[in-house]
Amino acid sequence: MKLQILFILATLSFSSMAFGKVGFVNARKALESVKEGKKILSKLESELKKRENKIEKEQAKIKKAQEDFRKKAAILSDSGRAKKQQEMQKMMAAYQEKTMAMQKELQKMEAQLKKPLIEKMGKIIESVSKQEGVDITFEALQAPLYMRSKVDLTDKVIKAYNKKHK
Repeated sequence: MKLQILFILATLSFSSMAFGKVGFVNARKALESVKEGKKILSKLESELKKRENKIEKEQAKIKKAQEDFRKKAAILSDSGRAKKQQEMQKMMAAYQEKTMAMQKELQKMEAQLKKPLIEKMGKIIESVSKQEGVDITFEALQAPLYMRSKVDLTDKVIKAYNKKHK
């Protein structure tokens, strides 16, 4: 682990000496700030709300089944109680599967919707970096906390993207 850290520090030191001007872009901010990104976020939020409604309905069914079981547990036979518990376990398992499937679907949908945006954003980042005379551009979260010469290109990238892709 220490060797990896030393390697990273050495690489960063070398890169700061090799490159005069280092730029960085907060990609998440850029993606969420451009008009196209806002539309994608809105669509994803709408889909999320629809799915949350379905999940809430499933939760209500499970809660009602649990309440019914509590009320009737005393009068059920041992085999009847065991059968009801198995039914509730199956309901919970099905609920968890549906929830996981919905999450996977949303992630897939997000990736599909964002892919063209990310590709276009990459070209804009390259263009803005060249205009600003930046030798290398990092994603903001990957950029070192201190570097002698670094430039935040995020707002310029957002402006250039919105200008080019109306």
